[in-house]
Amino acid sequence: MTVYQASAQAVTCGFAILAENINLTITFVYSHNQVEERRTLWEELARLNATSPVSRCPWAEAEVFESQTKGLPYSWWNNQDDNPISKRIDHLFVNQHWATTFPDAYGEFLEPEQSDHSPCLVSMPSLRRRVIKPFKFFDHVVDHPQYLDSFREAWDCLSIRGTSQFKLQRSLKLLKGVLRNLNRTHFSGITMRVNEQTATLSALQRQLLTHPDTETARLEHEARAKWHMLIKAEEKFYRQKSRVQWNHLGDRDTPFYFKTVIQRAARNHIHFLRDADENYIGSIEEIKSHSAAYFENILGHTDMPVSPCSPLSPDPQLLQSKGIFREEGVLSFWRGNQANVIRYFPRQASNFAFKGYFKTRLGCSKEKDDYLKWLA
Repeated sequence: MTVYQASAQAVTCGFAILAENINLTITFVYSHNQVEERRTLWEELARLNATSPVSRCPWAEAEVFESQTKGLPYSWWNNQDDNPISKRIDHLFVNQHWATTFPDAYGEFLEPEQSDHSPCLVSMPSLRRRVIKPFKFFDHVVDHPQYLDSFREAWDCLSIRGTSQFKLQRSLKLLKGVLRNLNRTHFSGITMRVNEQTATLSALQRQLLTHPDTETARLEHEARAKWHMLIKAEEKFYRQKSRVQWNHLGDRDTPFYFKTVIQRAARNHIHFLRDADENYIGSIEEIKSHSAAYFENILGHTDMPVSPCSPLSPDPQLLQSKGIFREEGVLSFWRGNQANVIRYFPRQASNFAFKGYFKTRLGCSKEKDDYLKWLA
């Protein structure tokens, strides 16, 4: 925002919407009541229109007209209890360039609250951006009877041409819209749906216990089944939501948090797998190999070139060091190093004590004197 000019009766500002590459000029006017006092306002606006960046989008008196508005019919009242008077003294004026650029723009006069004038809110629907929320898979969607059929219709890898990885990525992308539509149609506003279904079920049960008949019993069974599905979906939804909030708002530095993390890691740990022949796979290396082979079969395999800097076989010295550390501990690497320490420290102490002294006494410099003289 840039303030072009400010005076006692008007403030002219320029607004730049960088994302849309749009520049707007707006003048907020609060003029005096007398005509003579308002002459300076017209002179100011004419001078501003001729000598400032506003001239690129003229909005002088003869070129503006009142914009479309809605809301309250009056915009001011005199704040008097005995003789209240309301009038429309606030207006929204635009020029032809504004009307051409924003044909759907309008102003809305709202409640004044603390002021005696109503604020005017300008809306431009054409500039509203559609915020696309990231896709999130909800656990309760799988409980809907139409889930499997919708999944089969959307998952059609045979009609997609490309590599196995591209087919998987494209199929997952096509599946997003189906799952999002299924959740929006049957589970949006889950708490409100549960309350409405509870009221419907209660009314049917009350009627069944007052005047029983076969039609009411059938409707009660259908309503109860739907209520069970919704109440289960609501429970799963809030459980999933609480896990997301726990990652951001949990007590990260308390023993309870770390115990919870340990329990969850133990619960989610893969203890064993079974292959296509129902063979038991229990070791960590076998689980890693089986998992890699499984996804390699789905996504395909690419032979990557081997860098000459990466060794094909482990370093023998590294293996020996690991064996020493495992059998004798970290102190074994210090063995025999004490003599080097005893020999090193006196020499460095002598250099620190006498080197500066002899350099000062000799007065030699490598830059000024000969190198041999400095070395001697």
